[in-house]
Amino acid sequence: VKAIKGLEKIGNKIAPAINKVLGKVKRTVYKAVAQIAQKFPALGKVLGGVVRVVETGFNLLKNVLKNVIDFVKNVFSGNWKGAWNNVKNIVKGVFEAIPQIISGICDSLGGIVDGVISTIIKVFEKLPETVSNAISKVVEHFPVLGDILQTVWDICTPIIDGICEALNPIKDVFVNIIDFVKNVFTGQWSAA
Repeated sequence: VKAIKGLEKIGNKIAPAINKVLGKVKRTVYKAVAQIAQKFPALGKVLGGVVRVVETGFNLLKNVLKNVIDFVKNVFSGNWKGAWNNVKNIVKGVFEAIPQIISGICDSLGGIVDGVISTIIKVFEKLPETVSNAISKVVEHFPVLGDILQTVWDICTPIIDGICEALNPIKDVFVNIIDFVKNVFTGQWSAA
């Protein structure tokens, strides 16, 4: 019991300093993610989800360690009600963390899907200008190929436009599925 009380005293002296450093790190990370999100929204969403998963995992670990220490202290001091409350707090902490972890993972997946499909759309949107410039360059040097290339391009343009039009709804479906899963696991039933 004396050893546990000694460890508790050491922990009580170190904990405020550790919490202060971790608080600064947390604020810095959140600021960095917010700045990244302004320029790259999909990446910001991915990083935000990762940060939330890491933060939730860290808080869960902290809660479990605190309750395990208190559990041992309560068992050795004969406080069975306190020990039982520590066990309940551990289980409660795990079950409260699960939705937050799933939410963070879903946000990250949504950011990845959004980022990948948005990038593909941007590539297809730039394609007409790029191909037109390339055709112009070829026609400058080989005028005979101009009509053939233009005909091929005229056939391809509606296909590319169709792909662009199809990708946005596909992206929306994936993002909606991910949001649905997130809402189910976080208890936001009305949103699901």
